[in-house]
Amino acid sequence: MTADAVICQNEGFLEQLVCLAGTREHESILALKARPRDLHAALLLVGAEPGGTGSWRQEQTPDGSISTIVTPPTGTALTVAVRWSDSRGAMHQDPIHQWVRDVNSGAMMPAGPFVFSGSVLDEIPERDANGLPTGSMRTVYVADMGGSVVGLVTFGDEVIAWRQVIPDQVEISPAVWVADPSRIPPLGTPVTLLICVGAACESIDATP
Repeated sequence: MTADAVICQNEGFLEQLVCLAGTREHESILALKARPRDLHAALLLVGAEPGGTGSWRQEQTPDGSISTIVTPPTGTALTVAVRWSDSRGAMHQDPIHQWVRDVNSGAMMPAGPFVFSGSVLDEIPERDANGLPTGSMRTVYVADMGGSVVGLVTFGDEVIAWRQVIPDQVEISPAVWVADPSRIPPLGTPVTLLICVGAACESIDATP
């Protein structure tokens, strides 16, 4: 499946790979125009099954030290890629992990499946036109509010999650992943986000 997006960052530290436009552009590479819940629905239509979002917590061990316990995300394995046209009209396509580097070693982010974690549903108070609680509740798709589309750091509300749990506190898991400006198109470049069930997205012959 495909969705329209735009390059919103091509350097700096990352916590998301793809966010909803108007939310987390400061920590993402791509801003998606579609609502996360619509992306969820489209993935269901192509046969992907949502699993569960990743999580982490800290516990004190018997010797007094603190241990971080992680629960990996689950769901259908997905490949995420980006397709775009340069200023000469030539088409290009990259798996999105190739746009991310380890700030310490310079190594590319490892390949491997993302998973359709499916975000979560939550109940929040309904409010009137003046912003006051009405006394009733409404169900929301949390990614529509927080903007997590393709996560890198584990916030626990991602539609699509990276396979590895990364706690969202730098005191526990120091920031490592940065955007690679040598590979990412200029800011504002319109792109097509490709999300494919399985190990790879179909390539294009025009890619150099």
